[in-house]
Amino acid sequence: MTGAPTGVQMQRSPTRRRLLAAAGSAGTLALAGCSGGADDPDDPAENGTDPANESADDAENATGDGNATDADDGNSTGADETPTMPEPVDWTGEERGTIVVGPDGDRIFEPDAVRITPGTLVRWLWDSDGHSVTPIDQPAGTDWSGDADARDEGHSYEFAFETPGTYEYVCEPHEGAGMRGYVVVTDDRQ
Repeated sequence: MTGAPTGVQMQRSPTRRRLLAAAGSAGTLALAGCSGGADDPDDPAENGTDPANESADDAENATGDGNATDADDGNSTGADETPTMPEPVDWTGEERGTIVVGPDGDRIFEPDAVRITPGTLVRWLWDSDGHSVTPIDQPAGTDWSGDADARDEGHSYEFAFETPGTYEYVCEPHEGAGMRGYVVVTDDRQ
Protein backbone atom coordinates (compact mmCIF):
# COMPACT_ATOMS: atom_id res chain seq x y z
CA MET A 1 0.00 0.00 0.00
CA THR A 2 1.31 3.41 -0.86
CA GLY A 3 -0.39 5.11 2.12
CA ALA A 4 1.66 3.27 4.77
CA PRO A 5 5.13 4.52 3.75
CA THR A 6 3.89 8.10 3.53
CA GLY A 7 2.43 7.84 7.04
CA VAL A 8 5.74 6.50 8.32
CA GLN A 9 7.60 9.31 6.59
CA MET A 10 5.36 11.97 8.14
CA GLN A 11 5.97 10.48 11.59
CA ARG A 12 9.75 10.10 11.22
CA SER A 13 10.62 13.31 9.37
CA PRO A 14 9.17 15.80 11.89
CA THR A 15 11.02 13.99 14.69
CA ARG A 16 14.27 14.12 12.75
CA ARG A 17 13.75 17.83 11.94
CA ARG A 18 13.07 18.60 15.60
CA LEU A 19 16.20 16.71 16.60
CA LEU A 20 18.32 18.60 14.07
CA ALA A 21 16.77 21.96 15.00
CA ALA A 22 17.34 21.31 18.70
CA ALA A 23 20.88 20.07 18.18
CA GLY A 24 22.14 23.02 16.16
CA SER A 25 25.72 21.83 16.08
CA ALA A 26 27.93 20.15 13.54
CA GLY A 27 28.71 17.30 15.92
CA THR A 28 25.06 16.38 16.30
CA LEU A 29 24.51 16.71 12.57
CA ALA A 30 27.33 14.26 12.02
CA LEU A 31 25.76 11.90 14.55
CA ALA A 32 22.36 12.19 12.84
CA GLY A 33 24.01 11.33 9.55
CA CYS A 34 25.49 8.20 11.13
CA SER A 35 22.11 7.01 12.40
CA GLY A 36 20.78 6.33 8.92
CA GLY A 37 22.41 4.99 5.82
CA ALA A 38 23.06 7.07 2.73
CA ASP A 39 20.16 5.23 1.09
CA ASP A 40 17.55 6.49 3.59
CA PRO A 41 14.63 7.61 1.37
CA ASP A 42 12.91 9.31 4.32
CA ASP A 43 15.81 11.73 4.86
CA PRO A 44 15.16 15.01 2.96
CA ALA A 45 18.89 15.81 3.00
CA GLU A 46 19.62 12.54 1.22
CA ASN A 47 16.97 12.70 -1.49
CA GLY A 48 16.99 16.48 -2.04
CA THR A 49 13.27 16.95 -1.38
CA ASP A 50 11.28 18.37 1.48
CA PRO A 51 8.29 16.45 2.81
CA ALA A 52 5.12 17.79 1.24
CA ASN A 53 3.14 17.74 4.48
CA GLU A 54 5.50 19.62 6.83
CA SER A 55 3.55 21.27 9.64
CA ALA A 56 3.91 24.97 10.47
CA ASP A 57 5.27 23.99 13.91
CA ASP A 58 8.04 21.93 12.30
CA ALA A 59 8.96 24.76 9.92
CA GLU A 60 9.21 27.28 12.79
CA ASN A 61 11.42 24.97 14.85
CA ALA A 62 13.66 24.19 11.89
CA THR A 63 14.25 27.90 11.14
CA GLY A 64 14.96 28.99 14.71
CA ASP A 65 12.06 31.24 15.69
CA GLY A 66 13.56 32.09 19.09
CA ASN A 67 11.23 29.84 21.10
CA ALA A 68 12.51 27.75 23.98
CA THR A 69 12.64 24.70 21.72
CA ASP A 70 15.50 26.21 19.75
CA ALA A 71 19.03 24.99 20.38
CA ASP A 72 21.19 26.81 22.88
CA ASP A 73 24.79 25.68 23.27
CA GLY A 74 25.34 28.02 26.20
CA ASN A 75 27.84 30.09 24.28
CA SER A 76 25.88 31.81 21.58
CA THR A 77 23.17 34.40 21.99
CA GLY A 78 20.27 35.24 19.77
CA ALA A 79 19.38 38.79 18.85
CA ASP A 80 16.88 39.01 21.72
CA GLU A 81 19.13 37.39 24.35
CA THR A 82 21.49 39.23 26.67
CA PRO A 83 24.51 37.35 28.02
CA THR A 84 24.61 36.97 31.77
CA MET A 85 27.72 38.28 33.46
CA PRO A 86 29.28 35.68 35.77
CA GLU A 87 30.07 36.57 39.38
CA PRO A 88 33.20 38.77 39.17
CA VAL A 89 36.43 37.80 40.90
CA ASP A 90 37.02 40.41 43.60
CA TRP A 91 40.17 42.41 42.95
CA THR A 92 38.99 45.49 44.88
CA GLY A 93 41.88 47.11 46.69
CA GLU A 94 44.46 45.51 44.39
CA GLU A 95 46.79 47.77 42.41
CA ARG A 96 46.93 45.40 39.44
CA GLY A 97 45.67 42.08 38.12
CA THR A 98 46.23 39.84 35.10
CA ILE A 99 43.62 38.25 32.83
CA VAL A 100 44.88 35.36 30.70
CA VAL A 101 43.66 35.43 27.11
CA GLY A 102 43.04 31.97 25.62
CA PRO A 103 44.64 29.87 28.39
CA ASP A 104 45.74 26.44 27.10
CA GLY A 105 44.24 27.31 23.71
CA ASP A 106 40.72 27.63 25.16
CA ARG A 107 38.47 30.36 23.85
CA ILE A 108 37.99 32.09 27.19
CA PHE A 109 39.32 34.91 29.34
CA GLU A 110 40.54 33.74 32.74
CA PRO A 111 39.03 35.15 34.85
CA ASP A 112 36.13 36.24 32.65
CA ALA A 113 34.82 38.86 35.08
CA VAL A 114 36.65 40.97 37.67
CA ARG A 115 35.60 43.64 40.16
CA ILE A 116 38.14 46.42 40.74
CA THR A 117 38.41 49.87 42.25
CA PRO A 118 39.23 52.97 40.18
CA GLY A 119 42.90 53.20 39.22
CA THR A 120 43.51 49.43 39.11
CA LEU A 121 45.80 48.40 36.27
CA VAL A 122 44.40 45.38 34.39
CA ARG A 123 46.81 43.41 32.23
CA TRP A 124 45.71 40.94 29.52
CA LEU A 125 48.33 38.30 28.70
CA TRP A 126 47.86 36.18 25.55
CA ASP A 127 48.40 32.44 26.13
CA SER A 128 47.36 31.39 22.61
CA ASP A 129 47.15 32.90 19.13
CA GLY A 130 44.51 34.90 17.30
CA HIS A 131 42.67 36.74 20.09
CA SER A 132 41.60 40.32 20.70
CA VAL A 133 40.24 42.40 23.58
CA THR A 134 37.52 44.40 21.85
CA PRO A 135 35.21 46.62 23.96
CA ILE A 136 31.51 46.29 23.11
CA ASP A 137 29.96 48.21 26.02
CA GLN A 138 31.32 50.67 28.57
CA PRO A 139 30.13 53.57 30.73
CA ALA A 140 29.26 56.81 28.97
CA GLY A 141 32.15 59.23 28.60
CA THR A 142 34.90 56.63 28.78
CA ASP A 143 37.52 56.14 26.11
CA TRP A 144 38.70 52.55 26.54
CA SER A 145 39.63 51.25 23.08
CA GLY A 146 40.98 47.84 24.14
CA ASP A 147 43.34 45.93 21.86
CA ALA A 148 41.07 45.11 18.93
CA ASP A 149 43.68 43.54 16.64
CA ALA A 150 44.05 39.74 16.78
CA ARG A 151 47.28 39.10 18.68
CA ASP A 152 49.39 36.00 19.31
CA GLU A 153 50.79 34.17 22.34
CA GLY A 154 53.12 36.27 24.47
CA HIS A 155 51.46 39.61 23.66
CA SER A 156 50.26 41.73 26.57
CA TYR A 157 48.11 44.83 26.92
CA GLU A 158 47.40 47.01 29.98
CA PHE A 159 44.81 49.58 30.91
CA ALA A 160 44.09 51.47 34.15
CA PHE A 161 40.33 51.82 34.64
CA GLU A 162 39.24 55.06 36.32
CA THR A 163 35.52 55.51 35.58
CA PRO A 164 33.09 53.40 37.64
CA GLY A 165 30.75 51.11 35.74
CA THR A 166 30.72 47.85 33.80
CA TYR A 167 32.99 47.34 30.81
CA GLU A 168 32.12 44.43 28.53
CA TYR A 169 34.53 43.09 25.93
CA VAL A 170 34.91 40.15 23.55
CA CYS A 171 37.55 38.39 21.54
CA GLU A 172 36.18 39.49 18.18
CA PRO A 173 37.40 36.42 16.23
CA HIS A 174 35.82 34.10 18.85
CA GLU A 175 32.78 36.11 19.96
CA GLY A 176 30.49 33.47 18.44
CA ALA A 177 32.15 30.86 20.65
CA GLY A 178 31.25 32.92 23.72
CA MET A 179 34.67 34.46 24.42
CA ARG A 180 33.47 37.41 26.50
CA GLY A 181 34.77 39.28 29.54
CA TYR A 182 33.76 41.96 32.02
CA VAL A 183 35.52 44.52 34.19
CA VAL A 184 33.34 46.06 36.89
CA VAL A 185 34.81 49.25 38.36
CA THR A 186 33.25 50.07 41.71
CA ASP A 187 33.74 52.91 44.16
CA ASP A 188 33.03 50.55 47.06
CA ARG A 189 36.55 50.45 48.47
CA GLN A 190 36.85 47.72 51.04
